[in-house]
Amino acid sequence: MSTEKRVGEDDEEQLKEEQDKAIREWTEIELRIENGSMTLAKDRHKDGEEASWLCSDDADIDTIACDLFGGEEEYAKFKTSLCKSSEDSYSSAFSVERLLHRCVCRPLPPLLESSLRKEKATIVALCQLPYSNSNPTHWSLLYGFYRNTAVHALDSAALANECPRKGSHWSIVGFQGSDPATDLRACGIFALVQLHSLSVTLDEKIYKNCVQISRNEPNDFPLAVVGVNISSLILKQLTDDKFDELAMSNHGFLRIVQAMYRGAFVYFCKEWNKKSLTVVNCQSFLSVQEVREENEEEKQTSHNARSAEK
Repeated sequence: MSTEKRVGEDDEEQLKEEQDKAIREWTEIELRIENGSMTLAKDRHKDGEEASWLCSDDADIDTIACDLFGGEEEYAKFKTSLCKSSEDSYSSAFSVERLLHRCVCRPLPPLLESSLRKEKATIVALCQLPYSNSNPTHWSLLYGFYRNTAVHALDSAALANECPRKGSHWSIVGFQGSDPATDLRACGIFALVQLHSLSVTLDEKIYKNCVQISRNEPNDFPLAVVGVNISSLILKQLTDDKFDELAMSNHGFLRIVQAMYRGAFVYFCKEWNKKSLTVVNCQSFLSVQEVREENEEEKQTSHNARSAEK
């Protein structure tokens, strides 16, 4: 039985609605999800082992980063160095932009508030922070993602709770080897934050369909690895200042990158299923996604410029 038949007409309609919502998020027409919150939602499989912010609707980047860096002391050291480097680099970059503006009439970039610059720099730093076996929060994220995903992939939901730190079982949720930390190196611990967030914020029925699509041979794909690659695409857009204006209008970067990630993942699964792609198409399809992101950004920039002229 094909995936499309198994999903059924009702599920296909719901997938289309989710894709349309994701596209609206992607193009700044609507950057909201249920209840207007883009932070980590409550874990529907809570078992008391999660870090407190994983079960909070109002967690901020400081709360998240404090746990991921290993405590208040380590995070304080990071923030001390961040304050100086962030201000120096921003001042230098903005001076160059002012020079270009005077010489070639290039529009000045939006002036980010200090809090937004620090939030952006913290997200970038988390993308460079490796998985640590000594940090229990890292394991909570990893185990939580495995459990929330494997429950839709295995014949018995009870088996989703059996999760050693290393082993062949990680392929069930789309990691390539016996140690998922290897795949996470491409985008650090923040890639894991996004994978876990996806598994708890996306509508459960939609997420189940995405998991099943990823495991439907011969059109299967490594779900976790694809998620890490999408995080890398989001990171590139973030460091290229593509989200600055959105962050200013939405009062934060975290909600933006989570919305973009969620939208990109749903779009990937929808298109993958519709085109009946295979794993050999994975990298080329992700490259197409990167071009698509850049085109969307160019369209939005052009639209903003025309609006300003009016």
